[in-house]
Amino acid sequence: MDFTRRTAMAAGLGATLAATVGTRTAPAQAQADPATITIPGESPTRTNIPVARDRRASGGRYLALLTVQQPPPETGWYATYRVRVPHKRVYALTAVATAPVETPHTEAVGSYLQLSVNGGPFREVARSQPDWYGSPAAWGDLSVLNLGEVELREGDNALGLRVVEPTILDNNIVYVLSLDHLVLRLLPGGTALHAASVPRHRVGEPAHLRLTLNARTTRPYPVHYAVIDYHGQRVAAGRTAIPAGRRTTTVALPADLPPGHYRIHADDGVTSTFARLPAHRAAPVTDAVGNRFGVNVWASSLVPPSRLDECAAALRDMGAGWVRDGQSWPAAEPAPGAYDTAHHDRVTRALRGRGLAVLDVLSPAPEWAMTDASLPLPADLRHAYRYARRLALAAPEALQLSNEPDVDTTRSTGDAHAAFVKAAALGVKDACHDARAEAPLVVLPGIAQTGPFQDLMLANDVVRYADVWAFHGYPDPAQQEDPEFPRRRGRAARARPAAGGRRHAAVDDRVRGLPHDARRSHRGAGAGTGAVPRAFDGGGAGRGERAAVLVRRAAPA
Repeated sequence: MDFTRRTAMAAGLGATLAATVGTRTAPAQAQADPATITIPGESPTRTNIPVARDRRASGGRYLALLTVQQPPPETGWYATYRVRVPHKRVYALTAVATAPVETPHTEAVGSYLQLSVNGGPFREVARSQPDWYGSPAAWGDLSVLNLGEVELREGDNALGLRVVEPTILDNNIVYVLSLDHLVLRLLPGGTALHAASVPRHRVGEPAHLRLTLNARTTRPYPVHYAVIDYHGQRVAAGRTAIPAGRRTTTVALPADLPPGHYRIHADDGVTSTFARLPAHRAAPVTDAVGNRFGVNVWASSLVPPSRLDECAAALRDMGAGWVRDGQSWPAAEPAPGAYDTAHHDRVTRALRGRGLAVLDVLSPAPEWAMTDASLPLPADLRHAYRYARRLALAAPEALQLSNEPDVDTTRSTGDAHAAFVKAAALGVKDACHDARAEAPLVVLPGIAQTGPFQDLMLANDVVRYADVWAFHGYPDPAQQEDPEFPRRRGRAARARPAAGGRRHAAVDDRVRGLPHDARRSHRGAGAGTGAVPRAFDGGGAGRGERAAVLVRRAAPA
């Protein structure tokens, strides 16, 4: 279902909102199995989320949030449920709801959930992408989600769910939660060790093992633990106790542990890992931009919002200087000229706040900009020019002008993509010329394989418009070895930027049929003209031949 239809559905349900806010107190339903309690999603004690009907839902109805409207700042989009239990116990909490990342049975995603128990603080259910990915299918776009363990008191309890973070859905940035029902299952055995963790740290810094129970203990809870190094040798072990009335305790680890990767084994089958990093050098070898080690991260799809800063810190600690990220063009420009980049800008700020340089990647164009013949490119290249210009004004360190266009299943061809790249590159250069700021590096699309598509792009002289040529190396599936990148062919394929005098090496530069004129360095292509290429004709240049390029120029509207 496209976003327009889903929004219309949600808007039509607005009339049911008044009936769901503070008008009923529906206790949880005990099942035949007394160890299982089901809580209907559509029956909260209080909520500001509408209810929808669907015969596939457990009670024929479910909680249905789908809106572009900002949540109330005091409460967020929320639902509070009352549940009564006979004894103070620990329960596993699951939900039939929308997952915050893609799962195998659906590409639809929801917003990240926050959970509160008995009036406590809301905490994001910040599980990893592989954990969410394994969520079993329920019905429609809903999955069976593991929300963790909760400690409930005897008698009445309150469970609160809320959404304060948007997600990218179709062509919009929206708040999404579909909730059929919640299930509480009594954990056998009562109190148990839940987690053992050591924060990432460096040599010379104190290291502490944190042990956490799933509930407060009424008497001291003994715990045995062992620390194993990368080679399987036990380097530390001990016994401690978590005091009565508490859930956590910490234990100091030996100060002489060398840098490396370690595993923790503790009681109740709890295991985890941690890294001990080398001590900081007295002075860094290079700054982030000069550091050639980068990591590919699609943060909006893979990193929980509450973990974004920690993820950025970990990337920097591992030695990365660059992060390759990006945003959805359809979501960032849902209508011509109506830009909404705040969701992605927060990711960029978090990465830069940890000293990382950002390489942004342009995604396929919005539907409103494409035709069947132009897919996945805008039919009017002025849209590419304006969007790239807008992104350049945010001053990322580099902009990659699409990703692996040679392996998509659309009508895109090498010469058409060359036209798109030139339009976007001119937008980048002109934006920074007008703002009197240094332009981001212009990175050509990452190419998956050599062949006619790449040859035609290069024959159309795109190298003169860029600073970096990107090539993606893949291993032979039959060999399952590290990818083998083509050898560097001297220094002839180093490209100069379209404006200015900086010089940057191509990521890879051995390409079959690369015309000599496309390999040479060149100054000033399209610099500061404000002109936008509307159409390009590669002329069918053969291998080794100089490309004949027809360019029609028009002032940007």
